[in-house]
Amino acid sequence: MSHYEETSFRTRLGHTLRTAGLAVRLTWRSSPGLVLGVLALVVVQALLSPGELALAKAVIDRIALDLHAGTRAGEMARLLPLPVWIGLTALVIALGQLIQPASETLQSIAGDRLTGYFEEEIVRAANRWRGLARFEDPSFANDLRIVREESSRAGLDTMIYLVQMTLTVVASLGYLAVLWGLHPLAPVALVLANLPQLALEWDYSERTADHLHFQTERSRRLEYYSEVMIAPEPAKDVRLYRLGPFFDRRYAEVFAETIRNLDRIRGRLIATVPPARLLGGLAAAGVYVYSVLGIASGRLTLGDLALYGGAATMLVGAAQTLGLQIGLVPLVAGTYLPALERVLSSPADLPVPEHPRPLPHRIRYGISFEHVSFSYQEQPVLRDLSLSISAGECLALVGHNGSGKSTIAKLITRMYDPTEGEMLLDGAPIPCYDLDSLRSRTSTLYQDFARFALTLSDNIGLGRAGEEEVRRAAGLAGVEEVADRLPCGYETELTR
Repeated sequence: MSHYEETSFRTRLGHTLRTAGLAVRLTWRSSPGLVLGVLALVVVQALLSPGELALAKAVIDRIALDLHAGTRAGEMARLLPLPVWIGLTALVIALGQLIQPASETLQSIAGDRLTGYFEEEIVRAANRWRGLARFEDPSFANDLRIVREESSRAGLDTMIYLVQMTLTVVASLGYLAVLWGLHPLAPVALVLANLPQLALEWDYSERTADHLHFQTERSRRLEYYSEVMIAPEPAKDVRLYRLGPFFDRRYAEVFAETIRNLDRIRGRLIATVPPARLLGGLAAAGVYVYSVLGIASGRLTLGDLALYGGAATMLVGAAQTLGLQIGLVPLVAGTYLPALERVLSSPADLPVPEHPRPLPHRIRYGISFEHVSFSYQEQPVLRDLSLSISAGECLALVGHNGSGKSTIAKLITRMYDPTEGEMLLDGAPIPCYDLDSLRSRTSTLYQDFARFALTLSDNIGLGRAGEEEVRRAAGLAGVEEVADRLPCGYETELTR
């Protein structure tokens, strides 16, 4: 049984509403002024469509009145001559064409602001994580992958989605108000007739989003198998040992497993949505028939057929669109925004003392481990380790891969805190010291060290040292000869 089938309708609906609410809150925070401007244009756009129907009714009634083709004409049609009504209709249509590009431009600007806001918040959240635990937690890694890959387009997607939803809802309310004039039961009947379609569209997109969300780990495997076959780093091993067919087969197997359930979900949509849409179409046809009977009895005018029949048809189309848009909540925002919320709300991974101790200017006694144990994702790495390193002592740790050598270095620099036991520096627990001070006095060269896509000068100084300090450090490290061989010396970019 899938995760989707294990949850109730109320739970899933609540999740959708919370996601939509989160989208609204984040969008508003990114740029309130722009959002208000977009919403104002959207409301005007949405009301223009019912307005066009009302003007079409006036034009038709006026034509019927001038040609004596109708038994009666609406009172509104008698107020103005036909050329004026035609001119007003053309003006409203032209206004819609003028508003559309302005609205799209504002949406793009607001979407860019939202994307920037997302990325800034992600960077701020990452700066709260002073250790490595967040980056090495598999479940949190899924969230980080989602926000990292989708942040560049998520802002514009979210903005467009919210605008389209607002446009459809406001226009639908306008059509319902028009249909109320035909008969109070007309809008009720059309809403009820289109509810099954709304539910099916939402159900389909919910299932799809649920499937995609729980395939994140599988998607990472697909990405890895593909990367292994085309990346330059493993190319020699892949070709030397003829590993291409192996990874190709693995990719095909995982892809087939990933897509199988998605095809089954789409098959359900094909089987169930057309009958639901037919029900909405029949309801619109009923409005047409009722309007024709009203014209025949003299209760309605010829223009009323255009007004009410057009409103019914537009409402059915809006219901179809709204069903897709409601269903798109989990697809557009259902994976990214909840993942973003978890990333942004994730607390600091290392506890910081309220009044940290300053690091001693000179270490007097040394570092000691007292019955220290450490587990990575419930897998023990160190067990009951007791170790003393005296001040000024040079110590080598020798052992097999995975025996915990690097873990000890990461514990000393407080990339992690021990699962059990205590680490002391000059007799005081290491977590009691100021973390920035501890790391500023510690130099570590990891086996898998980072080389940043910056200049050689930046890689040496990283914003902390001026040109003289960089060159002095390079001299002490024996890097001057390397710099002399580079095309631009210290200003050479260390990247392809």
